[in-house]
Amino acid sequence: MELEFPRTFGAKSDTAQIKRLSDYMYSLTEQLNFVLNNLDTGNFSPDTAAMLRTASGQAQQAVDEAARIEQQQTRRTQALGEEIVASADLVRRDVQSTITTEQAALRSSIAETYTAKAETAELERTLSSAIEQTASQLTLRFSEANAYAMEVDGKLSELIEQLQTYIRFGTEGIELGKLGSAFTSLLGNTRLSFLQSGVEIAYISNNKMYITRAEVADALSLGSAARGFYDLHMEADGGLSLVRRAGA
Repeated sequence: MELEFPRTFGAKSDTAQIKRLSDYMYSLTEQLNFVLNNLDTGNFSPDTAAMLRTASGQAQQAVDEAARIEQQQTRRTQALGEEIVASADLVRRDVQSTITTEQAALRSSIAETYTAKAETAELERTLSSAIEQTASQLTLRFSEANAYAMEVDGKLSELIEQLQTYIRFGTEGIELGKLGSAFTSLLGNTRLSFLQSGVEIAYISNNKMYITRAEVADALSLGSAARGFYDLHMEADGGLSLVRRAGA
């Protein structure tokens, strides 16, 4: 990268000096853009590059460990529910259905409560669905709540799980979402949109997918079976390789 300051001495006029300075600033900007756009681990010292790769690997291990713990907790919860039901001495199921009519909306809901009780544990599961209809939209909600109570060493422990999803039919299209999640999807007349906190981050329309940011972990393939493929791979040293591959 060339950082030598331009020589303006001897220029015939102030205009000429300003022109040289302007050309220098433009050249410097282009060089900076090139360096920033092509910055990767290959631009760092071996020690710094190794440290960055180690930090990246540790971050990925933390993500994998969190996913493993979450899956383990889910399996334990499911096993607990199955154990309660298998050894329950009291099982009760109640079903309720209501329909209400208001000035602006029609609401219908159905709820089912299932209770199983064993000697040391108790499970209460509530399943419900609700329909809300107005002049502009129709919303379907599905909810599941599980309340577990266990006695361990004479102490009572409680665990509550809640899951709620919904489908909304409106003038803009069909929207799908989940309670507590920032992500939703919207199927409209011309595109399928994916939103995060109400902001569109990607959509599919006219045989194309558009996305604000994309991250490919290992490889990216472009082409078709008839015309062949170009495969873009991330190498072990952090570099990129482009390989031509014949179609099937």
